[in-house]
Amino acid sequence: MPRVSFALAETLRAVLERYSITPGAIRDIASGRMNRHWRIAAAGGREYVLRRYNTRRSRDSIAWEHALLAHAATRGLPVAEPLSARDRGRDRATLVEDGGSLYALFPLLPGHPSPYANLRYLRIKGRLLARLHHELATWHPPGQRDGYGRIWELDTLFDHTPHVSFNEALRAFGRDHRETASGVRAQRYRSLRELSRLGYGDLPDAPVHWDFHHDNLFFVRGELTALLDFDSAHLDARAADIAFSIALDCLEPPDHHAIDPRAVRAFVGGYLEHTPLDNRELRLIVPLVRAVIVWSGALALSHQEHFGERVARSLDRSVRFRYPALEARAPALEAAVHAAAEEAAARS
Repeated sequence: MPRVSFALAETLRAVLERYSITPGAIRDIASGRMNRHWRIAAAGGREYVLRRYNTRRSRDSIAWEHALLAHAATRGLPVAEPLSARDRGRDRATLVEDGGSLYALFPLLPGHPSPYANLRYLRIKGRLLARLHHELATWHPPGQRDGYGRIWELDTLFDHTPHVSFNEALRAFGRDHRETASGVRAQRYRSLRELSRLGYGDLPDAPVHWDFHHDNLFFVRGELTALLDFDSAHLDARAADIAFSIALDCLEPPDHHAIDPRAVRAFVGGYLEHTPLDNRELRLIVPLVRAVIVWSGALALSHQEHFGERVARSLDRSVRFRYPALEARAPALEAAVHAAAEEAAARS
């Protein structure tokens, strides 16, 4: 975890002074495409994480996230609730502006991720996601989060980019990567047809985490001690959040292109131990995994101006490997969801 440059450290120290914190070591945390993070060591052994938000995140969007975190904390969930700063006399300001950038400070929570592809932990994670949905359902959000939509509403990802829509960005990408763009477009329209036919549009909105996976769940001796990174939380169907977790946490080593049916059975089974799903939600889980890959590709396209060929390689891997693997495994994945539901019904 490298130290930061002197100039950057001075900027971050000025931000931390607004939180009445005099830092010792400031170390960079390599994480994510959207935001920058630093680990802050302070007096008394206290440690924090300082986040600088990407310029795509509006104040309204960040306030939505912070309000959700505050509610989650009241429900006993081990979240990193943003700390308050002295922000020009305003009380309970959890956001600091400095040099045109927006910052928030969070406590550093203990623990480590579980072993990847561990079926016991996948069942635990399924129960934990169900508990999270249950607790967040008691929150009354002020509408959809700024910059987000449901999983098939891709144009919202391009609100603060040079392109006004997913289709425009894909056309621009296709000028240099015609075959990959054609494959992405075909999967996009197939996903829209699937979701429409199966009634996804009729599922109610709920607060979803949208990054509920291995790196954001910390454990100590088998107990959850940290549920991190609500930066992508917004409103969508809970089945879409389940599918998002499956697409991230149920991949089969070593190439991680195909989804493991055993992992899906464990994860969905854990969810159903806590919360039942209706038949429509169960039928939509596997089709929503396709939608997750499409959505993730759209998110990558929205970063094309900064990441260039990395985006092209990511989309090419999806077209060449992830979509075909999903097609080949779909019957087994559907069977895994069905088996998990049968087990849950037998227990009830």
